[in-house]
Amino acid sequence: MHPYRRLDQAILFAERAHRGQMRKGTDNPYFSHVVAVSMIVLSHGHGVDHAIVALLHDVLEDTPVDRDEIEEAFGPEITRAVADLSEPDKKMPWEKRKRVYCDQIRVASDLALPTCAADKIHNLRSLLWDLDQARIEDLPTTDVWRRFKRPPHTMAAYHRAVQMALDARGFTGSLMDELEQAIRRFAAAVGADPAEFRF
Repeated sequence: MHPYRRLDQAILFAERAHRGQMRKGTDNPYFSHVVAVSMIVLSHGHGVDHAIVALLHDVLEDTPVDRDEIEEAFGPEITRAVADLSEPDKKMPWEKRKRVYCDQIRVASDLALPTCAADKIHNLRSLLWDLDQARIEDLPTTDVWRRFKRPPHTMAAYHRAVQMALDARGFTGSLMDELEQAIRRFAAAVGADPAEFRF
C-alpha cells in the first residue's frame, strides 16, 4: 500500500476515534491536536510512519480503541509506539502517571520519539496561545489554569522532565531544539524556572 494511503487511513481512524471530544476547557475539537502534532513531526523531516504514530498517539489513552484494532490496521511497530506514548490508568495520581510516562519514554521505540517531542511542543504552544487570547479578551488568565490539575510551574517542570527523558533515550535534532525553546518561552511567561524538572 502506498505510504500516503496509509497516512490517509490514519487520519480517518483518528478522526473517528476522537469524534465528539474537545480539547480541555475549549470548544476546539481534540482531533485538531493530533493533526497539529502530525504536521509538526512531518515538518521536521520525519516520515509517514512517524506521522501515523502522531495521529494515533492518544487513541489508547483517551478513546475506546484497543491495541488489537491499531495492530490490525497499522501493524505491530506502530502499535508499540502508540502504547509507549500512552499514560497508565488515569485513576493514578497525576504525578505518578507523569513519572511513569517519563520512564516509558526512556525505553520507547524510535518511532515514538518525534511524536513525544511534538506533542509537548504543541501543548505548550496551545497554552501560551490561550493565555494570550485571555489577555486580548480581558479575561482572567486563571480561567485557563482552572482546566488543569496542577499549577504553571509544575507544568513547566513536567515538560522539562519529558525533555530529559528524550535526551536520556538519545533523541536529538531539530524537534529537541524546538522543545527547548517552547519550554523556555512557557517558563518565562509563567515565571517558572526553565531548568526545574522535579514535579
